Amino acid sequence: MSSLSSFSRAVSGMRSHQLALNVTTHNLTNIKTPGYSRQLVLYNDARYVKVGQNGTTLMQVGLGTDIQMIRQARDLFLDQAYRAANGKKQFYAGQEQAMSELQAILGEPYQQQFNKSLNDLASSMHELVQHPDGLETRGVFIKNAGQFLEKANLIGEQLKNYQLNLNEQIIQKVNRINEIGHQLKEINQLISREEIGRETGLSANANDYRDQRNKLLDELSGLVQTRYVEEKNGVVNVTIEAVPFVQDNFVYELAMTPAREKSPLVDPYWPHLSNKNVVPPQIYKLISFDNPIGPEYNNNSGELKGLILARGDHAANYTELQDKNYYEKNIKPSAVMNIQAQFDNLIHDIVTMINNLLVPKVPSGTPGKLQLDTANAPWGLKNAEGVAVRGEELFVRKYLPHHSQTGGLYDAEDPNNEYSLYSAANLKINEEILNDYNKLALSKDINDIADTKAVVEKMIEAWGKNRLTLEPGATHQETYVGYYRSMIDALGNKAQAIENNLKGGEALLYKINYERSTVMSVSQDEEFGNLIKYQHAYNASARLVGVIDSMMDRLINQTGLVGR
Repeated sequence: MSSLSSFSRAVSGMRSHQLALNVTTHNLTNIKTPGYSRQLVLYNDARYVKVGQNGTTLMQVGLGTDIQMIRQARDLFLDQAYRAANGKKQFYAGQEQAMSELQAILGEPYQQQFNKSLNDLASSMHELVQHPDGLETRGVFIKNAGQFLEKANLIGEQLKNYQLNLNEQIIQKVNRINEIGHQLKEINQLISREEIGRETGLSANANDYRDQRNKLLDELSGLVQTRYVEEKNGVVNVTIEAVPFVQDNFVYELAMTPAREKSPLVDPYWPHLSNKNVVPPQIYKLISFDNPIGPEYNNNSGELKGLILARGDHAANYTELQDKNYYEKNIKPSAVMNIQAQFDNLIHDIVTMINNLLVPKVPSGTPGKLQLDTANAPWGLKNAEGVAVRGEELFVRKYLPHHSQTGGLYDAEDPNNEYSLYSAANLKINEEILNDYNKLALSKDINDIADTKAVVEKMIEAWGKNRLTLEPGATHQETYVGYYRSMIDALGNKAQAIENNLKGGEALLYKINYERSTVMSVSQDEEFGNLIKYQHAYNASARLVGVIDSMMDRLINQTGLVGR
């Protein structure tokens, strides 16, 4: 009986060391597999059998060795720290991308493009004041005004297009989040299935699935703020932005809803927590900006949040700089919307300043309409037939008819109708003036060409005045050129702050990832050492089996043969 027990103990050693050899070769095979965590074999004594008792001492015989578990070499604290740092780093990465694109759209940091169009327009005013009745100088002024407007239109369109581009990125990120959710659910099921009927931790295959799941959790942490917990059955339940996302065998998918009414932009929301059938609809959005975002609130996590914050929820314009509280809450936090509003404010003021000098207007008897201030409106030059006209704006709106098509009335600007605004990307040069420079109204007296300098001098005076503030509530006013430079400087300062946060996040992430890799990565030298160790241990157990086999052979086959 004792020999049979010894044989069983030797076999248990062979089996345990064979499993350890398999795990070691598995580690070596995956030495370059991204995200692979080396696996460790933990031994344990098999149970003991009582064979007697001597006084107060139990007499026990062990039944050999056993495998307690095949454990992944991972540090849960480092995993959590890595994912928290990854979320913060990706939050600033999304914003830094937007800042770089905005600087490129505005032609910065060299200030070569739009800044030049401003200077050219101002220079043509100074030339025009010298010869206001010359068609050549008028032509140069109108040409530079057209180039200024062309550049303003281009920047306005590029800002809108980039906002739409960010919107597409957001949709792609949300789709990827949903994909990760379903992949996590499937891997949860694989791990549970793999460990059915055996103790948790004894399956090398389940550990490989855990590696795949950990890679997905790493990726998800970069997209959105996450929390997760592994249950006793091996299933990981995940929440994003404090809302359950993957729970047991169910995934709560995200969907898209308009960011605001009549906006082409969309935001992710939770359909199962929302009710669109009530008035007003109750929409539970994934990310809410009702509260400030920042490190002091511990909510600056996830690339998706960074992209949504940078994009904003609509295309902003100059009208949204009129209320300080509204601006601080709804416009300023968004890099794109802030630049849209500030840039549009500059364009609007330049355009309306010139238009109001050429075509002063007063309220009419028709709601929403203005009429020419005939008492103060200047005249254009007389044509060959001796006829002079007035009332032609230099800058007209693309999508609204100008006064000659509306019975001499002008549409007033309406904040509720974006097409009525003298706004970037919504303007063009009046074709009537393009076709006849004489219609550029600069003369106060129809019969006195000498007074044409008065209107141009007012333009030059207005151009050089401190008339714009960068933000509502500010007391420091600036000229057009100074305003534009301050806008660029503010954008650059914000970009630098975000870049500094990004670099800090990258440095922290690198440090944590290095520490994590020292725990989970496979060392070739260490694994070869384990290979030799387990091979010798296996051979020792095999030799013991051989010795016991010889003893049993002699006992069974040669006992009782004496004298034959």
